[in-house]
Amino acid sequence: MNETRNIVANFIYIGINKIKSNKSSSCNMLLEIFITWGCVDLKDCSGAGDLSNIASTYIGIIIGALIGGFISWLIYNRQEKISKTQDTMLNGIKKLQDKQEHILEKIQIFEQNHDIILNDIFMLEKKIDSLLESK
Repeated sequence: MNETRNIVANFIYIGINKIKSNKSSSCNMLLEIFITWGCVDLKDCSGAGDLSNIASTYIGIIIGALIGGFISWLIYNRQEKISKTQDTMLNGIKKLQDKQEHILEKIQIFEQNHDIILNDIFMLEKKIDSLLESK
């Protein structure tokens, strides 16, 4: 068991040295990161490297995070638009409510004046009745 670990450690060390010595490779940094995380199968380190299941998991997580971030941004953007529309509608409702209160105040003043006029008419009727009785 320990011999296997030593062989794997030496193999990884040799692979890292091969990648470091290969200056022309454009993906040296990415491969070095994957090797340090234990993501690369070092069978073919002189080329681009062979990504193992762990590497595909990391790549899947990164792609999933990007897609999730994009979807979250779409949802946030849509909710922002809906929120602005709702605010506009609520402001319109508040304006209508203010107009309604103003109209109700006018109606209340009209009813009060109507009651006063009606009471005056009743008073006149009583006076007319009393004048007619006195004759």
